[in-house]
Formats: sequence, C-alpha cells, structure tokens
Amino acid sequence: MSKRKRYSVEFKKMIVQLYESGTSVTDLTSEYGIASATIYKWNDLYKKDNDTGVSKADLLEMQARITKLESENDILKKALTIFAKKVSIKDWQSAMKVTASAHSVKEVCQTLHLCRSTYYQYQHQTKPEQFKRRQVLYQQIRRIYFDHRRVYGAPKVHEELLREGYHASLKLVQKLMRHLGLRSIVVKKWRYEHNNYIDQMTYPNLLKQDFKAVKPNQKWAADITYIPTKTDGWCYLATIMDLYSRKIIAHKLSRHMTTELVVNVLNQACETRTVKAGLILHTDLGSQYRSTALETALKQHAIRHSYSKRGYPYDNSVVESFHARFKKEEVYQRTYKDYHEANLAQFSYIEGFYNSRRIISADGYLTPDEKEQLVS
Repeated sequence: MSKRKRYSVEFKKMIVQLYESGTSVTDLTSEYGIASATIYKWNDLYKKDNDTGVSKADLLEMQARITKLESENDILKKALTIFAKKVSIKDWQSAMKVTASAHSVKEVCQTLHLCRSTYYQYQHQTKPEQFKRRQVLYQQIRRIYFDHRRVYGAPKVHEELLREGYHASLKLVQKLMRHLGLRSIVVKKWRYEHNNYIDQMTYPNLLKQDFKAVKPNQKWAADITYIPTKTDGWCYLATIMDLYSRKIIAHKLSRHMTTELVVNVLNQACETRTVKAGLILHTDLGSQYRSTALETALKQHAIRHSYSKRGYPYDNSVVESFHARFKKEEVYQRTYKDYHEANLAQFSYIEGFYNSRRIISADGYLTPDEKEQLVS
C-alpha cells in the first residue's frame, strides 16, 4: 500500500494560484495528479476574499495565534504576581524602556501592573551621570568634526578626544557619530578584500562528491539561482534536491536573497518528507547557508550540514546541473513580466514537468517520482 502523499502549504497555494489564473481543474488534475475535489477544497481554503484580501486559512491561523497569545498572556500574568515582589523600580524602568518604542506608557503600565505616577516620578529624578557625559561627548564630537572640515572619521575624532582629555572608546565614538549623522566626506577607493574569515573556519564536506543514495532522505543538496523579470528585477529561486531520486522536494521564489528564504525552503522540505537523524544537507558557503538561523533549524531536525569547498562548484554539481537545465529549458525560453509570472512558471516546471514527467538519465531514464516509487 502506497503512502499518502503530503503537500506543503506552499504547494497548495500555488495550485490555487494556477486555478485562479485560468488553468482548468481537469488540466491541474492531469498534470499534478491531484483529485478535483481536493483542488476545490484547497481553493475554498486559500482563496483570498475580494473585499478583505484574507483567506479562510488566514483566519484559522489568526485564530490559532490569538488562542496561543491569550494562553501565554494568562501564564505571564499569573507569574507576574510572584515576580513583581522581587523586581526593583530600576528593573521596572528598564522594562519600560525596552517597550517604549512600540507601546504607550499607559498600555505598558497596565500590563505590568505598575503605577504610572511611580514611573513618571522616577523619570523626573536627576538624570544619571552617563547621560550627562554623553551630552558632553555629543557636543565635543560635533565641534571636532566641523573644526576639521568634516574630513575626520571616527578614529581621528576619537584620537582628538583623547588628546583633549575626554575618555571614550572608539566604539562609543562610532555609535555617537552615527546618531549625529556624521561621517567623513572622504570616500575611500573600493578594493576587493578576500574573506579570510571563511578560510579560517572549518566547514566539513561530509558528502565528498558521493551523490549516490540507496533510499530517499539520506542526502539532500540545496542551492540558489537567479531569475530575471521585467518589472521586479532579479528574483531568487532556492531549491532542495533529494540526491536519491534527483527530485526537487522543496522550492521557493523570492524577491530577495535572504536567510529567511533558505530557512523557509528547509522547513518546507521537512514538512513533506520523513526526516531521520543522520540526514545530510549539502550546500555551498554562501552567507545564507552559513547563517545562525539555518544552523539552528538544521539542529532542530537533527540534520548534518555539509559544505562545498570554497570556489569549487563540483562539490554541489548535481543541484547546480538542475539549475542550469531549468534555465535552458524554461527561463531562457521566455521573458517574465514580474515576480508573480516567474513564480507560477517555476512551480509549473518543477511540479508539473520535472518531478513527474521528465526522465533523468542518471536515474535509469526514470522520472524523479518514478524513482521514489521504487521504494514506497
């Protein structure tokens, strides 16, 4: 008995977009192997309301978030009655400062069960010495900067302050100059600097160009490629491939190449696949793939991270080859008006053609889906 296929939320939303863009249910059923009743169900769930722009799925998600927040708020309020007895006025003031930019004093005081008169009384007390010292530094930094024809940056302003007997660290001077909007008018000539930090760190290559796997979810490979559009400029496609079948198990197009993009694609893959400890994800040394956020997500799923050698694309050649094939067979054959059009195109190519219909010579001329069915 074959396993029930799992679809990510991203996949469901893309099917709804294709349906709303004019693709018939018959064509969607034929191309993606989804029952017509399922398509209608997804459309009812994810279709945006014309007036509010909100779908039923959005409302359900918001209701779940509200329930969770109410529960967390109840826990915190009960705990607050105990903690409040042990917190000093100074600590309360620190809490007020942290929340001041986003919430009113009245709102914060009510939430923390703090009397507003106590807060204002503390605020009107004599300002601390640090505040006075910084006001002096602001004045002296501004004077030194303009006295020297605005050519001094933070290091030279810092040196002048030390000469005049004012004690402050270089980092503090840099911070205060940023607050004042002061920077040297001298622009240095740009020079390429080799990133020695990467060379000094140890990034293990667990894959070692062994792209074979005996079953799915043993070895994954990920990468990002570029897709040009007329009105939205460059868009960025992040993908994850299962090296057993060469199937693209997760993919997402974004207007920006960010850490959030690669983390979302990883979560999408984990949502639809069975992840067991020991699974390897191989990537290049791009900053998104070296990010703390991605490493945290990988640890949560007990996935081991493998890296290509710097400047050596052969270590990730299988997914690099897919991106090259995708561009030859899809991207270079047309011009995309905007992000939306490119997004529908990449989804249609990957889910409607590559995974289900395109045979792969390295897989014995089977499609990726057919290769996975051998072990289902």
